[in-house]
Amino acid sequence: MSDLVASEPFGRHDAGRVGTRIVGDHNSPPGRERRASAWRRWPAVQVIAVGFAAGIAVLVIAPLINLVRIALHGDAEIWPHLAAYVIPEALQQTAFLLAGVAVITAVVVSGAQAWQWLVSL
Repeated sequence: MSDLVASEPFGRHDAGRVGTRIVGDHNSPPGRERRASAWRRWPAVQVIAVGFAAGIAVLVIAPLINLVRIALHGDAEIWPHLAAYVIPEALQQTAFLLAGVAVITAVVVSGAQAWQWLVSL
C-alpha cells in the first residue's frame, strides 16, 4: 500500500468524470487504484481551521442572539425610554468611534505611504 499516492485531480484516469480523483501509482495495475474519499481531499489543517472559524463565529453571535431574546421578552414600557434617551446616545457614540477610527486609519496609511515614498528616493 505504500505505492499508493494521490494522482492529479481530473488526471488521465478521470477522463469524462467530474469531481473524482484516482489514488494510486500510475505504474500499478488497474486493480490497485482506489477512489479518494472526501476527507482525503481536505487536509487536516483545513478541517481544523474551518472548525476553529465556526467556533469563533458561534462565540461572536451568541451574545447578540441573547440580547435579541432579552429585548423581545422584556417589558414594553421600557421602549419609549430607550428610544428617547439610550439609543440616540449610543448611536452618537458609535458614530464618533467610527469617525475616529476612519481618521486614525487615514493618518496611519498616508504616513506609511509617505514613508515608502521617502525610502524609495
